[in-house]
Amino acid sequence: IKKTLQYEMHGVLNTGKVNGTGMSTGSYNVFAWALHGKGEFSFSATSALGLNLRSLSGNEPGSTSTIHQFQVLDGGDGDAGSLLSLLFGGGPFNHQSMFYHKTATARIFNATTGYPVVNDPGITSFEVYFEQFLFDKKLRIRLIAGYAMTTRAITGGERSLGTEVDLALRYRPNKNLEFFLTFAGLLPGKALGPTIALDNADLDLDDQRNFGDDPAFKVETMARVRF
Repeated sequence: IKKTLQYEMHGVLNTGKVNGTGMSTGSYNVFAWALHGKGEFSFSATSALGLNLRSLSGNEPGSTSTIHQFQVLDGGDGDAGSLLSLLFGGGPFNHQSMFYHKTATARIFNATTGYPVVNDPGITSFEVYFEQFLFDKKLRIRLIAGYAMTTRAITGGERSLGTEVDLALRYRPNKNLEFFLTFAGLLPGKALGPTIALDNADLDLDDQRNFGDDPAFKVETMARVRF
């Protein structure tokens, strides 16, 4: 099985209490969970089909006594290894994405960094990809499709963050030189704008409900040389 099927799963349960200190007052109960699973089935030495799933608990609207969010999932940065370029920074320029690529949740700050937040709706996402190597494995082609939503409903009961399709190419003529080219398209969900606005004071409250209605596209390319 190891030659054709590789898989891994992570599960985290976070409990306890956060007590306010300094200027903060009161305390929060903590009950949060995070799940991450991925697998890859190899049809041959040059082609494979992969799956990436993740789900993080989120807070219900109006909940102020319990923290159900979770940031750290797989390592200190909470990066769940998404391949989606537009939503979660899976492309060459991983910092140019809807959500911060080093955070596996909708908010950048939460209790794990000393800043308790009770309005993080959480993120659940599903990704599949087909991978093909050509020219003695110098060229890698990935066709990626994914759907993401908030774990808890937000404005108007919406949960959908959108559906994204990527075509990612990597050409490696030798071990010291790489070329990347990624095409990404996103059909935004109704919850995308309000979710991004949780950490963005520049989005006007009256406008954020219309943010993300139109399809979004991105093309990015990069060359990398190792010395």
